[in-house]
Amino acid sequence: METNITNLQVETLASLKSYADAAKVSAPITPPPPPPPSKPPQPKPPLKRNLLPQAVIQTKGKTDPKSLPSFVDLVTTLNKSLHKHPKHSHVRVVGVKWTAASNLVVCAEAPSPSALVNTLKGVQASITSNLLIIKDIIPNTRWSRVTLSHVFTGKEPDSPAYSPEALHEELFTHNPNYMSFIIRQYPSWIRNPKNFTNGQTSSISFAFEDPDGTHAQCLIGTSLTAFGNLRCTLKAWVSPKKTAQKP
Repeated sequence: METNITNLQVETLASLKSYADAAKVSAPITPPPPPPPSKPPQPKPPLKRNLLPQAVIQTKGKTDPKSLPSFVDLVTTLNKSLHKHPKHSHVRVVGVKWTAASNLVVCAEAPSPSALVNTLKGVQASITSNLLIIKDIIPNTRWSRVTLSHVFTGKEPDSPAYSPEALHEELFTHNPNYMSFIIRQYPSWIRNPKNFTNGQTSSISFAFEDPDGTHAQCLIGTSLTAFGNLRCTLKAWVSPKKTAQKP
């Protein structure tokens, strides 16, 4: 039996210096290992409590705080009422709080504030009979407050500083961004307007509906027009520091 050996094979064999080198040449080529399996997408973390939808249960009349049900009893009763209804069992109340007007703010895992309102209205009968007399249930839409600087006060020897109504009318007339907001608190002077000097500029603040805070974030650093000044700058609201009263 004849064996045909090519010149390349001869050169390869001639270059071998040991049995180990020969084993390397004759060993089969091992394919590379397969890539590791891709990780499945991680579930989104649950929303923080302060970002969950909220609703306000308005009660009839102001109630003595001592006679109000405890937070634990309220959350337990609300969740039991929701669990009994198949349409509302996906909603879970995580916290409640009473307001100064004896209204109940409800924070829950729900698709939206309006969906939470509809859900609570669906079990209103059981809530009313067990806990409190309900007047109405409305969404608890969050507000954002911003500061607008370099606004002409309008203070002159024969006229006081502009009123909140005048400030609102001026901003509403000349600023499309301001027109698009649902204003909840009219613009007001941060400093006492009685201390203004003639022709002075000062800062005002106003509040508007901002469910997730994105409107305020987009506004910070931009400008609005007020009384001819094009450079009234919007800034983040900072609560003024309380000065200690002298004894």
